[in-house]
Amino acid sequence: MRRMLIIIPALALLTAGCVTVEKPAADDTPLPRGMVRPAVEARVRSARVEAALQPLGVVPFDGQVLPLVSPDGRHMAVEEGETPDWRALLARDDAGPPVDTRVTIYEAGRNNVINKFTTGPGILLGRSCDDSGFLVEKINADSSRWIGYVAWDTGDMKWLVKDENINAFAFSGRDGSLAWCRRRAGESGFSLVFRAGVGETELPAEGGSYFMPCLGNTDKLVFTWRVESDGRLNLLAIKFNDSLDDYELLAVQTIAAGTDETAVYQSLAGVADPTGIFTGQKGKMLFFHPLLNRMAVFDIHKQEINVLDPLTMAGAWLPDGSLLLTRENELVRRLLSTAANINISDGRRVVSAGKNSDSPTYGSAGEAVVVVHKPLVPRAVPENIMPVLLFGPAGDSNAGLNRLSITRLKLIPAP
Repeated sequence: MRRMLIIIPALALLTAGCVTVEKPAADDTPLPRGMVRPAVEARVRSARVEAALQPLGVVPFDGQVLPLVSPDGRHMAVEEGETPDWRALLARDDAGPPVDTRVTIYEAGRNNVINKFTTGPGILLGRSCDDSGFLVEKINADSSRWIGYVAWDTGDMKWLVKDENINAFAFSGRDGSLAWCRRRAGESGFSLVFRAGVGETELPAEGGSYFMPCLGNTDKLVFTWRVESDGRLNLLAIKFNDSLDDYELLAVQTIAAGTDETAVYQSLAGVADPTGIFTGQKGKMLFFHPLLNRMAVFDIHKQEINVLDPLTMAGAWLPDGSLLLTRENELVRRLLSTAANINISDGRRVVSAGKNSDSPTYGSAGEAVVVVHKPLVPRAVPENIMPVLLFGPAGDSNAGLNRLSITRLKLIPAP
């Protein structure tokens, strides 16, 4: 049976293991609307790496959508209030406005987080950010859906896509380009829309439906999911030309058969920068594989799926090309070259690590270095002196206390 995974609720149910970091106490008192109480610094060591950890505090969130973090690590955007249901998350026609959902901007200091701005009600956190701001979406009473952009420094919002259609799943590039999905009234599937400069182009659904596009580091490169009419889930890499009047399909992989858009949402729920825009990756996309129940990398140059460690559920690229991966009870670092390069073109082939050195999957049996003995979700912030932020559950979600612990991380080669 396919595991349907919502990252943070899943982490909240996992045992914490050996917790080596002091963090703010998760009590039931209301959180302050200003500076959050910091905790002391700590360091943990594994066999081959030392991790410098700096807990920053605890913030409320909606219990489901993970925060966005600016590339310099100075700001976070956190969705709070009412938890959106699947109709809202998947941009369905019957999705109503989540009136009690909003987004709060926090400033992350050296040892604390400070509440700066909160949007008005009915605003959903988007899927990407850049140095100046982050994306949001709004569901209107007439079922139309708009895409907006909020500035980190001021909280000012402007609408990038504002019309009568359902516009959803937007992803922005550092050059101002934007990819999103659009569905008009009466249509069953989403088209793919790409905007660069003053130009805009649209690929029609044609019997299927596009979902969750991501921009790559290469100019006008779009990774996107597509659910076909027969339920096949394909992952595509599309390169648009300069005038946006033509495109080339660089790579396509069938990831699973008989699935739906729910699996697509789950595939990127634990990854904020899947294509490594802020860490210099090229031609690769990190995602949760809905068939293999683990993280994987789509490599368009090698035309293959790079299968990662079992039971991994979230991850982030590091600037050196390695990965931080969240497992059931720990955070690990994995060198991509030691994972298994497997072409899963039929969407049904399940691959396990080979035990023989001649096996094509032998590399995936290698050791992933444990960084923290706790299942924290990483966000890479390469422009910061401590280039990773870690998020984990804090408080009792069963009692309605949805809160996130926030910790800075710096990896140091162990002596």
